[in-house]
Amino acid sequence: MRHVLLGNAYAVIGWNAQGQAESLIPYPPYAVNVQRTYAGDYIYQITDLNGKLHLLAR
Repeated sequence: MRHVLLGNAYAVIGWNAQGQAESLIPYPPYAVNVQRTYAGDYIYQITDLNGKLHLLAR
């Protein structure tokens, strides 16, 4: 997890059917673009190793 040494660290949490966290998928900071909406919510744009863009809202 050397990404922690670079400043920001990002991981996607995998949840099971019981609502418990069961996995963490780390992503390097350069693969994540964080945007904030007018409502104050966050949108995470994550580029995976295949170059595919994923949008996650929080």
